[in-house]
Amino acid sequence: MKVAAILFDGNQKLNGSLFITDTSVDYVLDDFAETSLEFSILYDEIDIVDYFELYDLEVTGIEIVSKDGRRNVFVTEQLIEVKQLIRNKLK
Repeated sequence: MKVAAILFDGNQKLNGSLFITDTSVDYVLDDFAETSLEFSILYDEIDIVDYFELYDLEVTGIEIVSKDGRRNVFVTEQLIEVKQLIRNKLK
């Protein structure tokens, strides 16, 4: 599944796409789609998948926390579908 998403680090927003595959969650930046600037989070490395409240106002994102403590927040209009897909892959 491919979903338009924004990678949000608290200050910057980077447009791109999330790819939910059989083995990982992959993120590719729109502006760098022709380069190798992308990353993958293997399901085995994921500790927590939960909703994220942007600016403590409303739920607008998905937060993926890896077992090593890294946090990635993705803002997308398909919150429920993305969270459910990832959680199903973790089982």
